[in-house]
Parts: sequence; C-alpha cells; structure tokens
Amino acid sequence: MSPIPNQPDSGAAQNPCQSRPCQDRSKCRGRLTGHGIYFSAAVRCVPGTPFLATVPSRLAGFESNNPAVRILKPPEVLGRFNYLMAWHPRMNTDAAHLWLRRAIRETAKALAVQIAAD
Repeated sequence: MSPIPNQPDSGAAQNPCQSRPCQDRSKCRGRLTGHGIYFSAAVRCVPGTPFLATVPSRLAGFESNNPAVRILKPPEVLGRFNYLMAWHPRMNTDAAHLWLRRAIRETAKALAVQIAAD
C-alpha cells in the first residue's frame, strides 16, 4: 500500500484507512474512530467495518450500486459541507488563476442550483 498523500514519508507504508484517535477530546462527540482529508478514501475504508463515513451526497450516489455500502440520510444537525478555495497571494492578480477561480465559482453555483432542485 502506498503512503497517505500529503503526509510525511516515514519510510514505511501507511494504511489510509488507519484509525486515529481524536486529538482534542473536548471537540469529539460520540465515538470518533478516525478522520481523513479525502472523502473518496473514507468511502473505500468503510465496507467490511462497523463504521460509517459522512460524505457529500453526490459522492455517496456514486456508491449506490455497491452492495457493500449502505447509504443513509444524515441527521439535520450535521448541516452541510463548506467548500473553500485557497491559493498563494501571488496568484491574486494572475489572469489565468482569476479565470479558473471564476469558472469554479460558476460551476459550483450551477451545481448548487441543480442539487436544490433535486
């Protein structure tokens, strides 16, 4: 198995499905057994375990034909995911980067409208 992306390479292969304890117990509610930075990795780690993963509904839909995955509607208290863009300040005035950020915003708004209609 390859090392976890964006993690320091310790020289040993790491399991991206590895369970990690919550570092700040005051922020943990229920039983947090792990966390990750990629929703798609979370979906791949859950089958065959007693755990669940909270992922965006569009990603969950891609797994709807997977018999090893059961999709549940989350409680309202979880709210919605916020997506943010981040870039280096030197890109603030770069024409290509401005175009890309505008294209991403327009696409995200169109998807939001489509999701709201569903």
